[in-house]
Amino acid sequence: MGNGSIKAYAAVVLIRIMYSVMQVVSKVALDQGMSPLVFIFYRHTAAAIVLIPITFVLERSTSVNYAF
Repeated sequence: MGNGSIKAYAAVVLIRIMYSVMQVVSKVALDQGMSPLVFIFYRHTAAAIVLIPITFVLERSTSVNYAF
C-alpha cells in the first residue's frame, strides 16, 4: 500500500465519522423539537462558513484576475 491509498482510506474513514456525527446531531435536534427547515438552514450555513475560507485559500493561485 502506497501513501496515496492510505490517504484515501483516511479520507473515507473521516467522511464516515462526519456522517455519523451528523446523524446523531440531527436526531437529537429534531427530537428536541427543532423544525427540519431551520435545522437544514443551520446545517448549510455552518457548511458555508467552514468551506468558503478553505476555498479561498486553496483556489487563490488558480483564480483569474479581472481588471476593468
